Amino acid sequence: MRVQRFSGGGVRHNHDADSEACLNRQILNNSVKAKAMEDLCERPRKLIHRELRSQYLDTVTYKDIRSISRNMHKARSSQLLPLQTDMVETHEALSAVQCQQVGQNLLLNDLKKTIVMFSCRNNLQFFSSIDGVFVDGMFKLAPKFFH
Repeated sequence: MRVQRFSGGGVRHNHDADSEACLNRQILNNSVKAKAMEDLCERPRKLIHRELRSQYLDTVTYKDIRSISRNMHKARSSQLLPLQTDMVETHEALSAVQCQQVGQNLLLNDLKKTIVMFSCRNNLQFFSSIDGVFVDGMFKLAPKFFH
């Protein structure tokens, strides 16, 4: 490796140049992380594989991909609201947040009856056109204070 010497702006750099593998990992990490923030629902592996197909990076290892996947998870997690600890906090957080996904709306947020309902106009039109509805819930996944 060659040593890079650069001085400018009052800062003097005197260190080894980054390897091609390190630069490729950084390029892949930055591009995939940016795409992950644009599309929060896309699986990390799918984003990584798509980016690897578009850029031929033969120096990226399995360990690099695991690290990039963790970085994507951390970046996405920073955009999410923290988990609420009680029912009042949950209802207040839902009232403060606007749902931004296309077609998704908070229809009901009733603290007294402890009901939260999400739907969109298409679903409501569909349900109004049928005679019966069978419902099943996954209450194990709901926070304890909604049981």
